[in-house]
Amino acid sequence: MKRVYAEHENKENLNGIFENNKELLSLLEESKAYYILEDFNKADSVFKKALQLAESTQNKEIILETYFFNTSFEISENTTLIKKEDFISYILQGIEYAKMYNRPEYVAYGNASISEVYRKKGEINNALKYANLAFSTALNLKDDSCKVITALQLGKIYQEQKEMLLAFKTFTNAHDIAQRAANESLISTVYHSLASLYQSIGKSQEAKSYYFKSLQLNKNNKNYNGMIADYIAIGASYDYNDGISYLNKALALAKKEKNLSLQKKAQIYIFSYLIINGNSKESLKYLNENSIIQTYYKNRGPFNNNWTIGEIYLYADELDSAKKYFDEAQSYYLSNDSYDNNAKLNFLAEYSMLYNQLKDKKKALELYHQAFDLSVLTNDINQKIDFSNKIKKLSAENGDYQTALMYAELADHYKDTLNLIMKEKEFSSLEIENENKRIEAEKLKIELEEKRIHNLQYMGITVFICLVFTILLFMSGRKKYSLRLIEIIGFFAFIFLFEFIILVLDAKIHHLTHGSPLKIWLIKIVVISFLLPFHHYIEEVVIEYLKKKKMLEDKKKFSFKSIFQFLKPEHSHLSSEEVKESSNSSTPIT
Repeated sequence: MKRVYAEHENKENLNGIFENNKELLSLLEESKAYYILEDFNKADSVFKKALQLAESTQNKEIILETYFFNTSFEISENTTLIKKEDFISYILQGIEYAKMYNRPEYVAYGNASISEVYRKKGEINNALKYANLAFSTALNLKDDSCKVITALQLGKIYQEQKEMLLAFKTFTNAHDIAQRAANESLISTVYHSLASLYQSIGKSQEAKSYYFKSLQLNKNNKNYNGMIADYIAIGASYDYNDGISYLNKALALAKKEKNLSLQKKAQIYIFSYLIINGNSKESLKYLNENSIIQTYYKNRGPFNNNWTIGEIYLYADELDSAKKYFDEAQSYYLSNDSYDNNAKLNFLAEYSMLYNQLKDKKKALELYHQAFDLSVLTNDINQKIDFSNKIKKLSAENGDYQTALMYAELADHYKDTLNLIMKEKEFSSLEIENENKRIEAEKLKIELEEKRIHNLQYMGITVFICLVFTILLFMSGRKKYSLRLIEIIGFFAFIFLFEFIILVLDAKIHHLTHGSPLKIWLIKIVVISFLLPFHHYIEEVVIEYLKKKKMLEDKKKFSFKSIFQFLKPEHSHLSSEEVKESSNSSTPIT
């Protein structure tokens, strides 16, 4: 299930689980490809074969991984209601297996996936119910990834409900967990959620900064799938001229990584930009030359391709051609219960625009009324204002002033509501800013306290090293000691010193190398290659100095027994000659 959110992290894990079952892994990959392209009949058929093969192994890990392999399902708002219900059914079956095998992390991930399906169905209450269930399950686990992903799903639902401060707090909580776990892939995912939140309250610059932070993080870690997602998000944040270069980078990298899902996503954005840019020849050429999106649009329904081609001509202002394709698709979308209200509204928004531009006022007015009714059901405030104004205008032109007045009042009412929403967004923005300041202040306080403790520890280490060297010098200056004893104390003194130097350099080395083990290893080899000869050189200088000053015993022999005997209190009154004799004798001095 985790691969739904961080696919690049789990390839090795997957190969390990399915090491002796390549046939099963092949079937799952095949079904996934069909799901991505929304060829659901083939996808379901292959997936059922995979399930049968998995259950025949009687291996609970394989069975669970199989059930949760395709839980993202690549669904969208325009996916049919039947398929959305099928996806929920698959996930619920997987959850039952997870409960049977006592694997609560799978239960949490499964409920998060169900929440996302309900969100795309427009059933926010159900989405919230399953998001809460997922997060509460994850809280009792030690799995940080599970906690972060379920928290992000819950935050996404809060955002959908316009509970922006709650969403922000949930996202920052997920960020703290990801940071403590030092999981940079999860941190990148959190950045995307925060960016989406800022976009929803009109803070596009803040949103872009999070995408760029994520991109830098993924570049440092050579997380190519993460980089693809970043390039797509950044490209979608700009207009055509600025965004297309990022989308092309994403597409090239997705092809290199053979990531079909991200390749499709990048191509859809590029294709959408081409359509809105209004060049029908270029758009049709792109559609015909790219089999992935061509297959994808055809698989979404018998008349989805007609709608797509109709859009191309509509935005290119080739209205007669657009009318032909929209008219062919309209009966399927408007008279069919296979699609939810969001999908129907998406179609009607463009279909009504087409007839308005064709100057067919009667048909346009009829479609605007249908679209307005759907916008009320979906509670899309911007669409309600837009369609109210268009009905008002066309009704007035037709002399129906009573209807025009009614929709004018509705438009004003919805504008007032929108103004309140905008004020709430501004208020949410201030609340988020204040919460950010509070979080930053707390982090600064913690960092200062940690810095104070670290400084005390550095000071303590420094004092200890100075004390060791002082003892060494004191012993050397007071009376004659064995050369071997001086060497041992000197060895430890310099070890303490050089390890302290490496300790001080360690943080800077990690920052410089971004935690790369190979680079850290090489740099430390260079540092030690300088310190070790310096250690030997200083030791020789000290020994030579002591010899010159006749502060060392001539005797070079050494044994641990002599040290123990020397340190005994009852020997403290003995002369150096007696200690020497005791060390050479097998009979202890009494």
